Amino acid sequence: MCNIAGVPPAAGRARVLKTNFFALCALTERLADRFSAGASIVNIASIAGFGWREDMARIKAGLALAPDISLEDIDAFCDAHEIDDVFSYLFAKEMLIVWTRKIHDLWRARGVRINTISPGPAETPILKDFMAAFGERARNDVAAVGRPGTPEDIAPVIAFLCSEQSAWITGANIPVDGGLEAIALKRAFDF
Repeated sequence: MCNIAGVPPAAGRARVLKTNFFALCALTERLADRFSAGASIVNIASIAGFGWREDMARIKAGLALAPDISLEDIDAFCDAHEIDDVFSYLFAKEMLIVWTRKIHDLWRARGVRINTISPGPAETPILKDFMAAFGERARNDVAAVGRPGTPEDIAPVIAFLCSEQSAWITGANIPVDGGLEAIALKRAFDF
């Protein structure tokens, strides 16, 4: 199962969190009994979720919400936790990375692997929306790696995680970002 659907910040914070995180979790959990041993789930996160380690209190509060939460309740959560439209995208991806790592033991016990990949900016129909939402930060990220990624850069990693060749990989978040995570780590830890 490849959870790839998502919307950009322009969709509004409640719709972003509902689509990019809560609906993905609800669908995956509802299909749990249909997976056979050896199956693989690949969730598409993002380099935008890089800050998950520093945002754990807010993430835990989000993870405590029911996957079938209403848009109105998501808006109330966003008000209480200072989440605007732009940050909602980052936050959804942070939660997805943490949720995948949190539940991987449950899936492993069923014989199913679950992982995330974190692409950097990619040539998709919503790239313009991301560039507008994240402005200079997005332009700097693209400039740092030379170009946006393409589906052809990302799809082979998804295919690998769905294959038997990745049988010993679970609970991982794999960056597919032209080196953006390495750049961010270098900046964060000054090495």
